[in-house]
Amino acid sequence: MNIAASLNLSKVESKTAPHLLIPLLEERATAPSNKSKTTKPATQRTPVKNSPFGKKYKALIVLPTPPIVDIKLALILNLIKILTNGAINFATGSRNERCNIIHIVGLSIMTDLINARFVLGMSPENQQISELLGVSAAKMDDPLLITADVVVVVASAKSGIDPKVVAQWQTFRELYIPTIVAVVDFEDGDVDFEDMSAIIGKMLEPVLTPYLVLHADNGQPTALINLEDQIITDYSTKTVVDIPSEPEHKELILEFKEELDNALQEGGWDQFIAGLIIPAIPLMLSNKLGLSEIKRFLDLIPSRS
Repeated sequence: MNIAASLNLSKVESKTAPHLLIPLLEERATAPSNKSKTTKPATQRTPVKNSPFGKKYKALIVLPTPPIVDIKLALILNLIKILTNGAINFATGSRNERCNIIHIVGLSIMTDLINARFVLGMSPENQQISELLGVSAAKMDDPLLITADVVVVVASAKSGIDPKVVAQWQTFRELYIPTIVAVVDFEDGDVDFEDMSAIIGKMLEPVLTPYLVLHADNGQPTALINLEDQIITDYSTKTVVDIPSEPEHKELILEFKEELDNALQEGGWDQFIAGLIIPAIPLMLSNKLGLSEIKRFLDLIPSRS
């Protein structure tokens, strides 16, 4: 077997009133009221000697209007529209409890909220992948996505990544949802697992590859090697078996193992659970290569059920 895949980790405008040149009877400063949106006057009187009026006063002063900050909560607002019919949403601020829902009446979405695990992508195999992994298929603009405990993003070496995923990636990542990238369609094209992992790093963000692909003599991917324990999982037969790697394998993966070890040095895979790092894992539906490896990461996330 030969190693054929790896990853190179790669206005507020401030306005003052005109300075009037005529003496006024009083000086007024208008400031925002805590009780309403109107303003209330604050009056000061300053006596000055030798004034024709006996006193001299400065001109009217108006403080600048405070800035208005627009906060975009499109996803949350969409979710509220769906959930407000018979549900109360309690925001707690923590990732695992950010959408606790106490139901007044039964809702059809309750099952999805308990098993809040989704597959995202535009691959024709999405439905099959979701069934094999035991998760639900979803779209990037699905409001229920903010309730997710973990998400699997499907990236095809042939068709690429769903444009909606790419366009909304930064907003999605602000939710710090644990995410796995499943790389498919790498076995029969010009773009292999290594190439696709690098593309993902540029289109979304850098990913980690805990497994590398091993090919048989005919060039077909038949096994994965775990960079952490250097165990090879052979998918070439119906019975999947784990076998020790040989010295030449260990020598070839040394550089990639060191890169992974450095990335996991502070926090290990707890960084994945916290939504800080993303593993990319090859997946072939024909021989189920990578299926158990993805499930390994799904199992790191506690289930609500």
